[in-house]
Amino acid sequence: MTKFQQVARAVQQPTRSRDALALKAGRGSQSVSGRAVRHGQPSARLSVFDLCAVLVPLCALFFAVGSAQAQDISELAKELASLRGEVEVLSGELSEGKTELQDQLRTYARQKSELTLELDREQIRLQKLRLAVAQKQKEVEAQNQRFKSLLPIFQETASALRGYIENSLPFRQEERLAELKKLEDGLEGGLMPPPKALVRLWGMVEDELRMTRESGMYRQTVSLNGDEQLADVVRLGMVMMFFKNAQGEVGHAYRSGESWAYTTFKDTNEIAMVESLFDRFKKQVRVGLFELPNAIVTKEQ
Repeated sequence: MTKFQQVARAVQQPTRSRDALALKAGRGSQSVSGRAVRHGQPSARLSVFDLCAVLVPLCALFFAVGSAQAQDISELAKELASLRGEVEVLSGELSEGKTELQDQLRTYARQKSELTLELDREQIRLQKLRLAVAQKQKEVEAQNQRFKSLLPIFQETASALRGYIENSLPFRQEERLAELKKLEDGLEGGLMPPPKALVRLWGMVEDELRMTRESGMYRQTVSLNGDEQLADVVRLGMVMMFFKNAQGEVGHAYRSGESWAYTTFKDTNEIAMVESLFDRFKKQVRVGLFELPNAIVTKEQ
């Protein structure tokens, strides 16, 4: 049963009681009034009774309605207090979110300021680098103008060195020619100024002169009867070069027309001399008397 049904029921019950009392009061008033008429007394007591009969149900009604209203107000107060607590919680969360957002915005503003400063510094540095590059280019162009007189000297010396390498002993000939070609390409491509190229070229000339004074044992590829083989070679300055392949064959390099070729020794004495040479070089014995076959004379085969 709801609160409003309880109140209505309470209101209906006093009403019924009031009607019953009124009916009884009417009947009583008739009899009393008859007596009063008969005895000649006033009817004031009947009016007070009627008033009480009316007021008592009204008071009961007022008390019932007041009690229901008080209960409803209490429940509404509880709901209001609960809602107020929820509002306070939401207000706190909103305040915290607002604070976090403000902190994040301040952080972003600080980062933006730092990045702006860094960008300004990088732009200044880039501008300085561009100025330095432009100045360097001007200096290089001025040097190139001054060093143009060195180009004929370099070209003449490089040409003479190439002819010497091509006609000297075939000791690592391809590597020496490749190094000279790389130096020439660097000068022509502007990767190397003429003075530096001349210094490098003179270094190569010194290397060639040093090889004429030195002897040693090395490994390189030799072409024997059209077959490329990796063999041990002994170079005696730039005068003679002997080889010994994996099969134990020994021979020497000789000049054949405009190129170089390799041939093996057939004479047992010459073979023994060359094998003794290789044995002594393996033992690092390079000082003393060496008896060798004549490999200087040009042979045609």
